[in-house]
Amino acid sequence: MFERWLKRDATLNGHEHRSDAQLIDMRQIVKTFQSTAGSFTALKGVDLQIDRGEFVAIIGKSGSGKSTLINMLTGIDRPTSGEVLVGDTAVHTLSEGQMAVWRGRNVGVIFQFFQLLPSLSIVENVMLPMDFCHMYEPRERRARAMHLLQQVEMAQQAEKLPSAVSGGQQQRVAIARALANDPPILVADEPTGNLDSKTANAVFKLFEGLVQQGKTVLMVTHDSDLARRVSRAIIVADGEIVNEYVARALSALSVDQLALVTQQLQARTYAPGAPIITQGEVADQFYIITKGQVDILLHHPDGQDIPVARLSTGQYFGEIGLLRGGVRTASVRAAGETSVDVVALDTVLRVPGVVGVESWNNYPARRLRPDESESNSIYVVSLPAKTIAFNPNIGTGRWLLPEDAQAVVVNTEVLKKEPDIRVGDDIVLKILGQETTLRVVGVTDMMVDAPMVYVNQSYFDRVVGQVGKASEVHVMTQQHDGAFQAQVAKLVEAQLKRDHLEIANIETATDRQARSGVGLTIIVVFLLMMAALLALVGGLGLMGTMSINVIERTREIGVMRAIGASDAAVLRIVIAEGILIGVLSWLIGALIAFPVSKLLSEGVGVIFGFTFHFAFSPVGVLLWLGIVVVLAAVASFLPAWSASRLTVRDVLAYE
Repeated sequence: MFERWLKRDATLNGHEHRSDAQLIDMRQIVKTFQSTAGSFTALKGVDLQIDRGEFVAIIGKSGSGKSTLINMLTGIDRPTSGEVLVGDTAVHTLSEGQMAVWRGRNVGVIFQFFQLLPSLSIVENVMLPMDFCHMYEPRERRARAMHLLQQVEMAQQAEKLPSAVSGGQQQRVAIARALANDPPILVADEPTGNLDSKTANAVFKLFEGLVQQGKTVLMVTHDSDLARRVSRAIIVADGEIVNEYVARALSALSVDQLALVTQQLQARTYAPGAPIITQGEVADQFYIITKGQVDILLHHPDGQDIPVARLSTGQYFGEIGLLRGGVRTASVRAAGETSVDVVALDTVLRVPGVVGVESWNNYPARRLRPDESESNSIYVVSLPAKTIAFNPNIGTGRWLLPEDAQAVVVNTEVLKKEPDIRVGDDIVLKILGQETTLRVVGVTDMMVDAPMVYVNQSYFDRVVGQVGKASEVHVMTQQHDGAFQAQVAKLVEAQLKRDHLEIANIETATDRQARSGVGLTIIVVFLLMMAALLALVGGLGLMGTMSINVIERTREIGVMRAIGASDAAVLRIVIAEGILIGVLSWLIGALIAFPVSKLLSEGVGVIFGFTFHFAFSPVGVLLWLGIVVVLAAVASFLPAWSASRLTVRDVLAYE
């Protein structure tokens, strides 16, 4: 649709056009937002470099930080720390006034919902950036705007208001407006999100043509088909940029799966000539090169290693041994005169459906109290500080950090048995015959029926001499239904056996939940049915009470009518009285419900063999209040309606 007006000024391979000069350089960008609920870090030390003439897609799910990243570049928002350099301009140092002028001349912003000014005509919308930034002579601006509109096939609609054209046409006008000042950078936020596929494809071809002209285009998108057509895709997950070499090597994974895999990466650096893997050893990891080069070597019977290939940044190795029974078929060593950086993925991650794996260790222990007595058994769980297998649910203090050494998080069951322990205290645990001093940094409220403490695996397993061993392996899957987990469990078991690892037992989360969930579900359903029945009975009772109240106050209502009370006023008064009665009932019920609920939680925990922790939820209480108010209003409406229908004559005749 738009091809005919695009000039070809370079010989290109597809739509990729890279210049030696770096245009955008974002360094260690951190963005933290403050709210009443606390601080939230949307970007976590992001580094990003983009060359002139690149066509870059920014991909990520909602809340991943991609829009915040774009806002850093356009100057719509500022980083908490870090630097944003565009060309020779330090964007993060500009004042608001300077930022507006710089943005108007250097960045063309295209919004998802077009954001055309409704009171201006289409041609006036395109002229507006030129007016604001004093670009071009005033007499030239209209002619340039018409030229741009002609290029996007909107010249015939130039005098219309935006509301008079379709969504696809408005997006074309938005692109023309973004080009008004001939900026080197175009930033498009979901530009095809509200367009049909045909129009979206036409808009995308327009972007491709602009890249061929030397423009740098950054496009935020959820459309995976379009994302595959750009010269480079940047995946943002949980405020961080996913390693693009990992994304290319594992292109079949979704954004969520790549985010999980990224958290499992092990970064390693090898000196020039250093061996990375050795032919004949057990294949347990898959490697992706992020910097430098490696040589692939085959061992000859005469003892020599023969180079057969050289791999560079973005390529990967180690997959052949994994696929051929778990034995390395070649050796790999760092090549060249500089060090080589790689990231490694654990063997279990190659099982289809697996997106994360963690090894845990459990140790029986006893606490040595200050009076030299010993506690009953306490279970020590050694796990990665950045575990993704569960939510720690910290009640007091904090969770473990990767740099923690002698730190421990205890659960509430420990505090029940050892009530003198406080956050910040040092405790002595006797583990495998060794006495170890640890500092309590937090308390977790997880529902576990045994006294347990959690320690940082990278430190603790080394202290007790258990490095490389695991009593539990936690595997995270891309789907959570029982059938899928059972299938993956069989594949994992087979894989671990091929790797000569002994498996005592495999249990899926679904199996574990099924054991304890059946009886609990029955209790929950029963309580919900009782609540619904009580609500119905309470509503009918309130309706009866309000009906009697109206009858008893008939003369009073008549007086109010006589002095000017309208139907609506009487209706509001009676409904308000009903709501007041309901709220008072709710207050009394809440005071009774809290102790009863606590006793019920403890009783059910005894029945099912694990601890239920009673938790006060302000949201739940307010929701309960809201339901009571609605029920009271509904129950009071019929009596209120009857009261509002009473006339002064009816009241005077009432005895």
